[in-house]
Amino acid sequence: MENIEIKKVIEIDENNLNKMTKWIYEWWGKSEALTLEQVKVFLKHCMQKERLPQTYGAFIGDKIIRNVSIYL
Repeated sequence: MENIEIKKVIEIDENNLNKMTKWIYEWWGKSEALTLEQVKVFLKHCMQKERLPQTYGAFIGDKIIRNVSIYL
């Protein structure tokens, strides 16, 4: 079994960003009538270093397997 690492996502490669965008789009973007591009812009906004919103990801190696954003 490979190790899973949880990391704050501030910058991410395009492949992983596209995965995250598709997940969020399927979870709620479609039902809110958003485009994939709108979800991607929103997700990039959630990649903050010092303030909210922040995004964390679970990674196996350099591949993201799940993500969560905190908005409080």
